[in-house]
Amino acid sequence: MEYRGATSFDSELTPDESASLDRRLTALIAANAETDRRNKLYPTIAIEAEAAAMSRPLKPEKAFAYYGLMIGSLVPASMFTAFSISSRGGVSSVLYLMMLMTTVVAAASGYSFGKVIGRWVDMLEARPMRFRLPLLALIGALWGIIAGGSGGIFIFVVGLFFGAVLGGAVGMAALPAFALPYYAVRRAGLIDTRHFLPLALGTTLAICSFVLGTVFR
Repeated sequence: MEYRGATSFDSELTPDESASLDRRLTALIAANAETDRRNKLYPTIAIEAEAAAMSRPLKPEKAFAYYGLMIGSLVPASMFTAFSISSRGGVSSVLYLMMLMTTVVAAASGYSFGKVIGRWVDMLEARPMRFRLPLLALIGALWGIIAGGSGGIFIFVVGLFFGAVLGGAVGMAALPAFALPYYAVRRAGLIDTRHFLPLALGTTLAICSFVLGTVFR
């Protein structure tokens, strides 16, 4: 009499049935992952409705790239405007050209690195405020040093140093000032353009006003 040991469920399936079962399990895991992702993006029906109603939503990479473009162009422009107006002996055309190149490169650097900043800021949202705020200031300072130092290259070594220092100071203030309200108004990881523009422009112009006010007070 031949003895037959216990067999597993898998051993009783044909190859076709086993492959079909694997496909179903894979599909189920993928469906559960998608459901979990949607629940995190849309914790309530109201948030899902607000996200669907956005006319021109911006992802974090785009939002912070545009913000970097604004900060990198308008803040140096305000500094150079203040310098030109307060300069008693006038400003040479060569210096004007260097200031223009500095502003263009700082804006381009702010835009390019802003895409990376957007991803970092997005990852910081889950952190407690006591960690998030100093990290935002630190990341903003790094962003400003890169943008300001890149632009300052055109004003010799001194410009690179002062560009990095001033850029770091501006970035340290500018990123938290924009990012904290950004967290409050964005929905499902996106911010509508009609919310982004007043927030970004308002923060940028406030910093420009502070620069001009410091010189002409």
